[in-house]
Amino acid sequence: MDSEGSRRLIQAAVDLGAAKIRGKKLSSKQVERRRQTAKALNLGQYLQLGYHGPMWTRKQLALLGKDSDSAIGRKIGRTRNAVRVMRTRLGIPNPCDGRRKHR
Repeated sequence: MDSEGSRRLIQAAVDLGAAKIRGKKLSSKQVERRRQTAKALNLGQYLQLGYHGPMWTRKQLALLGKDSDSAIGRKIGRTRNAVRVMRTRLGIPNPCDGRRKHR
């Protein structure tokens, strides 16, 4: 199981099994049983905190501060708020700030 080939085969089997059950609805009884099992095993400790969405590309980051947050969001397929948050986090000023004169 430690060789690269074995890991690939195991992962392929896992992916196939997951594809078969993905999208199937569980009964409320099954959901409750899984919830109780997860709680008993303290599975929440393995949850990863933070953002799990698509990562920002260098091209997307280069657009920040060049136009309004709404326009950039439409161009790259993100919300205006997501663009604003990332621009603010990186310390990039807003080019459409109402407190400044526009060129």
